[in-house]
Amino acid sequence: MIGDLTLDDNNDKALDQIVFGIKECALACIPRGHVKNAKPFCNDNLQLLKEDRDRVRLAAEISGQLQDCVTLRQKNAALRKAILQAKQTSYQTFLEDLDYRKDGPKAFKFVSEVLHHILICS
Repeated sequence: MIGDLTLDDNNDKALDQIVFGIKECALACIPRGHVKNAKPFCNDNLQLLKEDRDRVRLAAEISGQLQDCVTLRQKNAALRKAILQAKQTSYQTFLEDLDYRKDGPKAFKFVSEVLHHILICS
């Protein structure tokens, strides 16, 4: 990740490259479900779909055939659909397990974040 770091650079540039390398390594190595403030929805089925998509992507990049590109688009669509379903079930179980009597502030924060996201997107 930081293999192109040269000692001739000044300290600020070297530090920026090191920090960038650490962030890239962290993003590559830490599962999304364990990142702070990320809603954990990843499961084994999604992991299998991602690995299958990556395998098909590699085959499409190497061969460049139309059939491989079509298969890649199909795998991407299936993965996006599975991710949306996993997110929906994650939010649904979160809301089902929420007790509004004792988790009132947590529920208010969740609803306000959803409304804020809807207002920004529209």
